[in-house]
Amino acid sequence: MAGVIPGARSSRGRSRATDADWLNRVLVVIVGAIVLIPTGTLVVGAFSSQPPRAPGQSFTLMNVGRAFTTPEYLAALGNSVLIGALTGVFSVVIGTAIAFAVGRMRLRFSRFWENIVILPVYVAPLTMALSAEALFAPRVGFINVLLPNTSFFDIFGLPGIVWVLTVTFSGIVFLYMIGPVRNLNAELEEAGAVLGGSRWNILRRVSIPLLAPSILSTFIVVFLLGAEDFSVPGLLGQGAGFHTLPTEIYYLVTYQPSSPNLAAALGLTLLLIAVIGIAIYRRLSRNALRYVTIAGKYRASRTFEPRRFRWLPEVLIALWLVVAILLPVGGLVFGSFLKFVTPHITASSFTLANYQRIFSGTGPQPLLNTLILALLAATIVAFLGALISYGLRYGRTRSRGVLDYLSILTLGIPGAALAVGILWAYVGLPAGIWGSIWVLLIAYVTRAIVHGVRATTNSLRQTSPQLDEAARLLGAGLARRMRTIQFPLMSAGMRSAWVLVFIYAVNEVTASVLLATQNSETVAVKIFNAVQMSGPIQAFAYAVIQGLIVGLALLLFNRILGAGDRRRGRLG
Repeated sequence: MAGVIPGARSSRGRSRATDADWLNRVLVVIVGAIVLIPTGTLVVGAFSSQPPRAPGQSFTLMNVGRAFTTPEYLAALGNSVLIGALTGVFSVVIGTAIAFAVGRMRLRFSRFWENIVILPVYVAPLTMALSAEALFAPRVGFINVLLPNTSFFDIFGLPGIVWVLTVTFSGIVFLYMIGPVRNLNAELEEAGAVLGGSRWNILRRVSIPLLAPSILSTFIVVFLLGAEDFSVPGLLGQGAGFHTLPTEIYYLVTYQPSSPNLAAALGLTLLLIAVIGIAIYRRLSRNALRYVTIAGKYRASRTFEPRRFRWLPEVLIALWLVVAILLPVGGLVFGSFLKFVTPHITASSFTLANYQRIFSGTGPQPLLNTLILALLAATIVAFLGALISYGLRYGRTRSRGVLDYLSILTLGIPGAALAVGILWAYVGLPAGIWGSIWVLLIAYVTRAIVHGVRATTNSLRQTSPQLDEAARLLGAGLARRMRTIQFPLMSAGMRSAWVLVFIYAVNEVTASVLLATQNSETVAVKIFNAVQMSGPIQAFAYAVIQGLIVGLALLLFNRILGAGDRRRGRLG
């Protein structure tokens, strides 16, 4: 009996389009509009003598030539690449190790560790850098003053920058990796144990190779996040003479005389690095079926339990949390009640005026703007990322590759450069987008798409395509398969994506500073302005409020999801 074989080729040699392919085509249009409009405007500006649509605009190679030949900019590019590489390596090692401990070991307080280890992600990199400066600044830092050697650790320069970014991004790595680590089929590891493999050999030859695509994609994301970060190098590197490409771009945009076209050309250099990173990732992870560990029923168990020193993993995690969370957050809260930074603390040094100033003037409007933008951006990106991940996994046409590149393209563009592209693209529209919070929403979604795609892809990669194919052959349409199969399988990744994007939207500062107006200011903009005008103490108070917004929102989010999970469990 003749039938249609899934994936069979037609007589013309082309694969028959599936509903995933049609979904990809729709997503290419949507994501392309979101990503290519500002990116394309940025590229046009890089090769123009004037901003797009400005009088006297003409084609020129001068900006690109200066970007690739000026020693100052080449050194800044090298510094950015070095920061990204070091941050990526340290963050992936630490975040993946903690994910293994929490996800594959029988820890007494595993739920507590899982919730507490991502606390550094709640704090903006700028705020973490401010806190690190208060703790480890030479001669006046709280830690350096308490120790006999006042130069115990100088936070300014490359080591301090990498340390702050590693503390922040290790939590992101944990969120990316906890789903894939838990989805590893324990039967494969137990088979290795039956064949006489030691736990170290099983980890090295079975577990880590199965996680290789997730580790690689996570490293690429963190590398690009570290390379394009402006706030930390801007605060901790400027005094040490350590300049990066994002700081150079920011100065070209904001300082007079400004040169936004040259800034756009500098932004293209990091975009080129991002494209190369995407190509390497796609080449190394082309054979995705090699990493499938879930096909129908599977059994996940906690395999790696130390026979001796069972307390050691929790002690190591606790020590990391003290250094990465307790000290910075404690210094942040402590500093928010001071009148000014000083190593000589007395009772008269404390005040509530920093918090009183937050609720004076414009009042809670920046808090409301921040909450609205974060909720909308997180929800949009979580669902859009899940749809893109499905299309990338099951699509067969060329639109799949196009969609993959579009989904990560803007990660390599520094926030200041992308803000210039968005400004040029939307400033003249009659719809009233410019000057409102909606232009910020466009910027957040554009930058954060990659978080939704990578988080959900990591959860989806280890599931067999046979599950979706079986449902399709039984007559289930795309919408029903997404609702009953794919979304549940990607639920851990979607939750991670929602958390990541919510935190990113609350903490985003570089693009927000350039795009926000007086009516659309966010808490992150207030922190930045406080650093520039009032000093770090007022910024500490804003940062504490920012952290409370993130913490309370995520607590409510987890409670809602937990109640839903318990209700479904009773019904099931």
